[in-house]
Amino acid sequence: MLDEPTSSLDLSVRAGILELLEEIRAETGAAMLFISHDLGTVRLISQRVAVLYLGQVVEEGPADRLFEAPEHPYTQALLSAHMPADPGHVVRRHVLEGEVPSPIDLPPGCPFQTRCPLVRPECRTGTIVPDRLAEDHRVRCIRVTTGDNRLPLKETA
Repeated sequence: MLDEPTSSLDLSVRAGILELLEEIRAETGAAMLFISHDLGTVRLISQRVAVLYLGQVVEEGPADRLFEAPEHPYTQALLSAHMPADPGHVVRRHVLEGEVPSPIDLPPGCPFQTRCPLVRPECRTGTIVPDRLAEDHRVRCIRVTTGDNRLPLKETA
C-alpha cells in the first residue's frame, strides 16, 4: 500500500519514484494500492481507480473509463476541479454547494446527498443505494440506470 508516496516531492524526484514503481510492477507483477489526491498521477499509473466520498466507494472501475466518462456526480465534480496546465484555458467545472456531513454521523441514504445538485427524495432514505454494474464499472448512484446522472457545468476562467 502506498499512501500519498509522491505528495511532497519535487517533479524530478516524483518522476523517479513513479518510474521505480512501474519497474517493480513490470518485473514482479505485484499489485499496488496507490492512495492519492493527485489525480494526474493516479491517471498516469493506475489500471483501476476507486473514488471515495466520506470513506465510502462511490465509483470504481478501469482508470481510462473512469477518467473519460465519470458516472457518479461526485466523481464528475472531483475530476472537473483538476487544474489545467494552461492558466488561460477556460475550464468547465461542476460547482458543488451544501455542507459536508460529519463522517462519524452520516445521514441515511447516499453519503453525497447534502452536496449533490441531483438529489432525489429516495437518495435521502435509509435504504443503501445499490451498486449499478456496467461490465467492470461500479457506481453507487440511483440515477445511473435512468441516465440523468450528469451534473451541470459552469465555465470559469
